[in-house]
Amino acid sequence: MDPVELARKVLSQPSSEFGVGIEAVRALMNSGQGAGRKPYTIIEALGDPRLLGGLPAFSNLESWTPWLTFLSALYGLPLSEEEQQRFCKHTGRTRYAPPEGGFREAAVITGVQSGKSRIASTIAAYEGLVAQPQADSTHLYAAVLAQDERGARRTIFSYAAAPFECSAALARRVVNRTTHTIQLDTGVVIAAYPCRPASIRGIRARVLVLDEFAYYIGSDSAGTDKEMLRAARGRIATTGGRVVIISSPYGQAGALWDLHRAHFGKDDSSVLVWQASAPEMNPTLAPDYLERMRADDPDAYRSEVLGEFRAGVSSLFDPEALEAVVVRGRREAGAVSGVNYSAFVDPSGGRADAFALAIGHQSGERAVVRPSTPLASWRKQRRS
Repeated sequence: MDPVELARKVLSQPSSEFGVGIEAVRALMNSGQGAGRKPYTIIEALGDPRLLGGLPAFSNLESWTPWLTFLSALYGLPLSEEEQQRFCKHTGRTRYAPPEGGFREAAVITGVQSGKSRIASTIAAYEGLVAQPQADSTHLYAAVLAQDERGARRTIFSYAAAPFECSAALARRVVNRTTHTIQLDTGVVIAAYPCRPASIRGIRARVLVLDEFAYYIGSDSAGTDKEMLRAARGRIATTGGRVVIISSPYGQAGALWDLHRAHFGKDDSSVLVWQASAPEMNPTLAPDYLERMRADDPDAYRSEVLGEFRAGVSSLFDPEALEAVVVRGRREAGAVSGVNYSAFVDPSGGRADAFALAIGHQSGERAVVRPSTPLASWRKQRRS
């Protein structure tokens, strides 16, 4: 009998012997790899009530259609003509041509209440289920990183654990569980961590999902987004894993903005950037809620609902305005004879803020900041 048919027959029974049940789920998730077939795709797993489809949130996948298109693109799966049109709309690309095996790095930029955290945790759960045990019996991680300790422990981990609580078949795959980790029989550890680079040091990962990445702030109120992305990339360097960023946008600065500028709308980029409004990703959002958000704060509405980056909220000057007057490649400009220069200093208070220095001069009615030190700043170095 076909292994998948056997698995389905076993799992259809009211109860099954422990070992047989585990092997049945393995056969169902891996779909007879020995017979030349690939493991279940994430889309198939979401559509099967014995697997990830057993979650009440996924009982009807119609409202998840945009997310299914993104997930299909992430893993390099075939897309229908309608899905390809959706892909091009939200990535700015002119065609769908994923690298073999899908994208190893991707970012979804969308508004609040669009299903981000649920999808983030689903990716981690799926990767844990379809993995093959390491030859040396070491553990790989499928981890979701949240804004803070509370978010990691309460929200994100509860989402990641849900499939193993709703499905008796998947529960049998768990070999060990702690308050913030689930170890599966594949050797993968599903975990949730706060956005501290040190929290993932030393692990090797199959996938790392960075939830609400644009809002990563450390305990000293300094941004940790760039450090976290660098650390995350290092954790998959030897595993062939993925880094997936899922976040609402904020200002036109930081690592998420840099990713958008570098990769959105670039047909040949190896990094997938997907941008969409919250109602586009979650069509169940109530119109009165959306209208109330728009009326209360139009600027916040653009980022928290429409999924657009806000201008001028993260620094004194609009980053795009500064970018327009920067001469690329010029590191400094010498002093001009006969011109009086003034230095402007904003000392640090000794905590998270930077010590900043700018040098400028008067040119007619204009004040000019010298290119040699445009808003230079220094931060206190932490002890290692």
